[in-house]
Amino acid sequence: MGSRLAGKVAIVTGAANGMGRAHVRRLAQEGASVLATDVDSAGLEQTVAEANSDGGRPWGWSRTSRSRRGGTRSW
Repeated sequence: MGSRLAGKVAIVTGAANGMGRAHVRRLAQEGASVLATDVDSAGLEQTVAEANSDGGRPWGWSRTSRSRRGGTRSW
C-alpha cells in the first residue's frame, strides 16, 4: 500500500463497477480512506472486498429511496 494519500479522505460515487471501482481501488492502494457509494449493493460489496484485499481501508455505503414518480433519488 502506498502512502502518497495517507491522511486524505476520498468519496467515490458509482463505485460498484467500471471507473468508480477502479478509482476506489487505486485511491485505497495509495493510502486514502475511501467512502465508496452506489445503488448496486452487491457490486459495492465486491468493490470494497477487492480494495480491502489490496491493503486499502474503504467503506461502502448504499442507500436509495424511490420518489412518487418512480425515479431513484440517492440519499
